[in-house]
Amino acid sequence: NSYYSQQLHPGVSKVLIGISYFTFQYWLSGILYAHGVDRTSILMLMSALAAGGFYALDGTISGFITSAATAIGGPLIEVGLISSLPGSWAY
Repeated sequence: NSYYSQQLHPGVSKVLIGISYFTFQYWLSGILYAHGVDRTSILMLMSALAAGGFYALDGTISGFITSAATAIGGPLIEVGLISSLPGSWAY
């Protein structure tokens, strides 16, 4: 019961660790890409890190649904925004 209570009401330190972990993943993906690591390898590493972070920091069904929606919707929104910008905006 206390496990679910901790999942529903995480402490400040757990929230800050989650934010830091996400920021680290974001930074690492850019560093790897800048150093010529192929996108498939980056995807595999980021997927493993995301799964580990989810398991360690959340692990709830609602967290999984939110994560999946963000993983799918975020890139789609970004592609739409980038493609609608004038000029030579691209990755």
